[in-house]
Amino acid sequence: MKKKLFFLVLALVYTGWSQTTHIVNAGNFYYSPSEIVINQGDIVIWINDGGMHDVNAEVNSITNIPFDNPESFDSPSMNEIGGEIYSHQFNVPGTYNYDCSVGSHADNGMVGTIVVNPSLIGLWFDSESNQYIEITQNQITIFSFLDEGGFMCWYGWSMESELQDDAIFVNDPEEGVQTILTNFLENGDLQLLFSQDDTVILSPLQSFPEINLCTTPTNEGCEEVQGQWVWPSSNNPFLWMEIFDGGINLWTSQEDCVELTQLSFQEGDEGFCNLYVGEDVFWMDFGQLSISDDEQTLTFSSSIDDDWPAEIWLSSSFDSSEFTTCNFGCTDSSALNYDDLAIEDDGSCCYIAGCTDSDASNYNSDACFDDDSCIYSSNLDINNNFRKIVKTFDLLGRSTDTKHTFKVYIYDDGSIEKRIFIK
Repeated sequence: MKKKLFFLVLALVYTGWSQTTHIVNAGNFYYSPSEIVINQGDIVIWINDGGMHDVNAEVNSITNIPFDNPESFDSPSMNEIGGEIYSHQFNVPGTYNYDCSVGSHADNGMVGTIVVNPSLIGLWFDSESNQYIEITQNQITIFSFLDEGGFMCWYGWSMESELQDDAIFVNDPEEGVQTILTNFLENGDLQLLFSQDDTVILSPLQSFPEINLCTTPTNEGCEEVQGQWVWPSSNNPFLWMEIFDGGINLWTSQEDCVELTQLSFQEGDEGFCNLYVGEDVFWMDFGQLSISDDEQTLTFSSSIDDDWPAEIWLSSSFDSSEFTTCNFGCTDSSALNYDDLAIEDDGSCCYIAGCTDSDASNYNSDACFDDDSCIYSSNLDINNNFRKIVKTFDLLGRSTDTKHTFKVYIYDDGSIEKRIFIK
């Protein structure tokens, strides 16, 4: 059995901080203004008013001692009136000193200072939890790597936010506003404070790395294979497949019914149509289709089973509304989760009741049927079910098993749940 995720190799084009451009004029023995305060991500352009000048932020021309700026830069000298001497984007906060290194210009007072204030807006990396976090003026986006439950891709989600000088207010439409205090460290890192004992350190990034994002098939293209198909023959079919604009319905013959599996597709390379099974953002490669020259047969190559027998499909016409679709569930009337609508037993019958939520103080690992007896220290919203939790994140996507006030649960069925805990 082979399984692989459908993912997109994406080199995100990161536009960086919001930018303001500042102009500094340079003339005989002056920069004007000689001192400016800007924000991280801003751009400074030096314009020549006359004479031969440069912009030197490496070694002090008067003392011959390095300026020791947060980052160094210098420019060639030029004498074109109205020309641009140099431009620089300041992505690292701190204080920058510079001068004109031409002749004795610095000795005559041609020096300048730029103070770069740090900005919350930007791209950050949490090395402890391997998370990428993008902060804009009104949104925070978190990219977390899923490496459990068969998933191997980066999952991203966004929340509305509002920035202040020392805090980020993250707005969850269901649970309200969560406050994260912020503090810039001397090295330019960003410290986020959830509580006195719960902090996160983020390092600034200049660009977004190439990552494999979990994504969703588009159900676009593949027009040549759309239609109805059967296997192994039209007279005695065991499998039926209907391909249309919105996706694919695949029916499998069972003893007293047919089982429906819904697939998605996307145009592939070299004329192939790629099929995927899953939901939400979690999709696994199911196989590939290609059509014969006479458009009467499909060739199916399975990605989940090397021994899949249904390779050649025949063009057909059938009425799926006449099918008796299997309804799987527990068919034992003595079980706690008996389903009187189920016509096919799926082995889920449960006979032990109790609290099935591992977050509860009275969690019963032997129970398979929740009886609403779960006890929590306090909670606003707890949804109990039989899904398996693949991974648990806090507000900033960090994998966690602790009692943070905000949690995001990702389940093996691809669903996502947000929970709030009050300490």
